[in-house]
Amino acid sequence: MLNHTYQVTDKVDFSANSTKSIDIPETGYINEINLLLELYVTPATSVSANEDALARIIDALKITAAGGKSYFTVDDGRQLLYHCFHQYQGQLLHDALPSAGGSATTVRALFPLHFGLDPFDSFDPSVIIPGAELSNLKLEVTWGSASDLGTGFTITAASSQMRAIVKELTLEKGETRDRIWPDGINVPLFESRSLSLSAAASNLGKTDSVPVGSMLHSALIIVLNSSGNRSDTDVTEFGTKYPKLALEEFRIDNFYAIKGINRKQFLLPGTVVGQPSSWLSDPKGVFLFKFSEVTGKAIGIDLSTAMTGDVKLGFTVASTGGQILILYRSIALG
Repeated sequence: MLNHTYQVTDKVDFSANSTKSIDIPETGYINEINLLLELYVTPATSVSANEDALARIIDALKITAAGGKSYFTVDDGRQLLYHCFHQYQGQLLHDALPSAGGSATTVRALFPLHFGLDPFDSFDPSVIIPGAELSNLKLEVTWGSASDLGTGFTITAASSQMRAIVKELTLEKGETRDRIWPDGINVPLFESRSLSLSAAASNLGKTDSVPVGSMLHSALIIVLNSSGNRSDTDVTEFGTKYPKLALEEFRIDNFYAIKGINRKQFLLPGTVVGQPSSWLSDPKGVFLFKFSEVTGKAIGIDLSTAMTGDVKLGFTVASTGGQILILYRSIALG
């Protein structure tokens, strides 16, 4: 196998409140796509930046191929941001917006999207998108607008875009797919969901049935309050539920403890991306739950023969008006 890194020639041009896409070359077996956001932003004399502003400019992002194949989907850019945040121990390149009355400038954020089980091996072959075997492979971005950044900012569309840097494996002369992956190729399946917090719920009473039919690796949870900002207090408990077995194999009754577990598991620095290093605090309202916590297996939990409703995530809801964003990461085994 040969390691191949390249930047896609085309870029996803920014266009407010519109969906744009580019073709991804179908030349190899994709391990990783680094998504580089570049926005040319002009500040007014008075500005107020939103929390996670550069992520919020992304309303949705998808990687798809012909035949209804979907490999990665988020319905809020914050899901992309905090998935990458946990993958890479919080070490992300993420600029701050310009200050009030400052000069127009290009602000950037890099989202390193790795599909395998070892994010620190860029060419990890454990889980890949088989680009060489696909047609109509696309990266699609639905853009928000300048108001997603906050107040007092304008975006120059002609100088704003997202670029894709692809890392892939390619077959050498004489090599075959079956020789490299004798047990078949494992493929990523990311699914985004949103739960409305329309009513309080006790004893993990707010539930979501997890995706079935494959290996379920993890679930990224982002709790938003009624103002649309991340919150540590709207949800107070989290756990897994198995209704047919009347089991709860994982339950944490304290949101602070959940974040502490994440800090240890992912070696998180306790700093907020896009802010000075002196901001020593964990991101509010975010944690990533790995199903290895209940199975002891790095790949997660095998739900290939499970039925919808066999496994659920449960939340105790203390405050209403917000929502829970969930990004499920599954793996379809070869």
